[in-house]
Amino acid sequence: MRLMWMTVADGPAESVRYRTKRGAHFGRLRTAATAGQDVDDSMLTASVKAKLTEDSTTKAYQINVGTQKGVVQLTGFVDSTTMKTRAGEVARSVDGVKDVRNDLEIRQK
Repeated sequence: MRLMWMTVADGPAESVRYRTKRGAHFGRLRTAATAGQDVDDSMLTASVKAKLTEDSTTKAYQINVGTQKGVVQLTGFVDSTTMKTRAGEVARSVDGVKDVRNDLEIRQK
């Protein structure tokens, strides 16, 4: 893609209007900032998963971890409120995590 012109509003790659040889587009360009954020988010996800695996209270195989802009989201199923609470605590303990959305559901046996 050959970039002919680009206008950025409200920060890098947040709201971008750009033109290529094929015409004008509006959207998000992958910049060094967004590529770096993707790497950081991947590292946070891996770190949270590792800590959940190491913790004796949480069952990491039932917990899905996603990260976007430093905010970790936990989804899946756990057996008790204790496990849900502990998973949130473990995720918050990882360096670099800005916030945790604990969307884990308690599965009744």
